[in-house]
Amino acid sequence: GGPHMNKIAGIAVALEEASKPEFKKYSQQIVKNAKVLGEFLGFPTENHMIIMDLTNKNIEGWHAHITLEAVNIYGNKQTIPNDPHPPYYPSGFRLGTPAITTRGMKEKEMEVIAGFINEGIKIAQELICADRKEFKQRVFKSLKVKSLKQKVINFSKKWQVE
Repeated sequence: GGPHMNKIAGIAVALEEASKPEFKKYSQQIVKNAKVLGEFLGFPTENHMIIMDLTNKNIEGWHAHITLEAVNIYGNKQTIPNDPHPPYYPSGFRLGTPAITTRGMKEKEMEVIAGFINEGIKIAQELICADRKEFKQRVFKSLKVKSLKQKVINFSKKWQVE
């Protein structure tokens, strides 16, 4: 059908917000945070997201996805250029910085977050297996995962948005 007024209203509100100087400052901070986080992770970027190529870590993107999500760090599996794996099991992992920027985090917090991510990747390497169900079981039983999750929760408490 025709025009849906709820969609038109949503677009109008978004455009009004995007026209404000605060939004420009916020979006610039998103990119700054991504650049710093990417540098600390070893995957430089020029925009708001980091794509990690995990081929040299000998894990796939889904290993990172499952492990990092278990510790409350969210991203998603992602194909990379010339990916040796099929799209359903890609070699990359994608992260963005809008949510943490919305919470008020700046460049100095990116080093802490990069440490959490690197620790999660190391845990995934230790728990690796080809079977997804078994890997998930290993992740959710892991004391290292539970410990890292608690670190992430403790760090995040300072940055809660109400």
